[in-house]
Amino acid sequence: MVYSTKATRSIEEQYKLCKYLYLIKKETDKRNKVKTEQGEECKNLTYMSIFAKPCHISKLFGPFMKLPLYNEIATLKNHKCRVFGLTHFNNKLYHGSQYGSIYIRNTETHEEIAILRGHTDGVRCLTFNDNKLYSGSWDGTIRIWNTETYEEIATLRGHTYSVRCLTIHENKLYSGSDDKTICVWKI
Repeated sequence: MVYSTKATRSIEEQYKLCKYLYLIKKETDKRNKVKTEQGEECKNLTYMSIFAKPCHISKLFGPFMKLPLYNEIATLKNHKCRVFGLTHFNNKLYHGSQYGSIYIRNTETHEEIAILRGHTDGVRCLTFNDNKLYSGSWDGTIRIWNTETYEEIATLRGHTYSVRCLTIHENKLYSGSDDKTICVWKI
């Protein structure tokens, strides 16, 4: 969903309001706890039960306040080419590129950690198993990478056209291709 700058500002302001309401409720609950521990009667406590966490308020009042349930928190830019095959593993974000490289970024800082090179055409799909990254490419190959050293372990050749999708189940790698086949590999 795309919002105008004005709508985005309004949404941000409404979300801040929700956060402040939650902080008020949290502080009130803390004060009520202290009062209860000091022996105050229930009638002297302050209740604000209508307020909840910001994410709950978005769910409850989102349609009324026109708040989206999902908010974009960052946009990673300055890629040298189109992005394909996005996945993550151990605090690292991996994505394939149209020129055959795999880029690795830190999921917290979004800084680039490494680039894996080996495919001769675009990397379309990625999957993980036991500290190994599997990448499928338009070059018709599947490459296996060590996720700690970033070194290539092996190249699997079996498709005559590009590898479109990968999945792993019970020590088997399944690869789907534009050659209209699914290859099953023992890993």
